[in-house]
Amino acid sequence: MSLPLTFRFDLTNEDLETAYNARLDHVCKPAFRYVLISLGCLAFFGPILAFLCRWNSSFGLIDVVFLIIGVILLRAWAIAPILNRRRIRMNSGATAIRRIIIDENNVIEESGDSPKNTRAWDEIIRIADTSKGFLIYFQDGQIWWLPTRIFSNIKEHDEFMNLAAQKGKLR
Repeated sequence: MSLPLTFRFDLTNEDLETAYNARLDHVCKPAFRYVLISLGCLAFFGPILAFLCRWNSSFGLIDVVFLIIGVILLRAWAIAPILNRRRIRMNSGATAIRRIIIDENNVIEESGDSPKNTRAWDEIIRIADTSKGFLIYFQDGQIWWLPTRIFSNIKEHDEFMNLAAQKGKLR
């Protein structure tokens, strides 16, 4: 293995949105997310439709509970992702040049004028391999995104995966 691995890349708005989508897919697979959205629609619109069509003569406690469940599901799995993607597109601004150095003991990030961010491998909870890159989860809640385009060849990609697997972080 030829350590340290050094990557220099531009982190664009598109990368941030791709990272958000990869994180969302990693938390909840798309098919299951669509089932949750469908259940949310049923829970929200079912009682309203029943009341409007006079299937129910009154709006009871069960209807209110279903409405609340519907609002919670739709807010979490349909509305929040749309708003977050919009926020990423609007607030991110210009691209940021990142430099990531990965060695046997540390993962180091250098970005623009900000100070060097050195993290030990022990601080990493897990590394999620997605189709478009890697999500690196840290204990303090921070998440780094490494798009697959930063690897100049398959050998570098495999070296990173082998190192992550050797450290027991790849999941």
